[in-house]
Amino acid sequence: KFKHFFTSYIIYSVFYEVESKKTSSLITFSIGLSKEIYDGFRKEKFSYKDLIYDVLGISFGLILLK
Repeated sequence: KFKHFFTSYIIYSVFYEVESKKTSSLITFSIGLSKEIYDGFRKEKFSYKDLIYDVLGISFGLILLK
């Protein structure tokens, strides 16, 4: 779950420098959601826990970069 948290934080941070806060959050969440949908079609299953950690990583980025 740490990978989801950290990856979302890094992706958010990169897009934060290029785009606005709102756009960065949306892009980062969309990437995480797309990954989970992809996992749902593979051997792994769609994981709501992974999405929660993605959102926590985005939130951490919001707090840290304010």
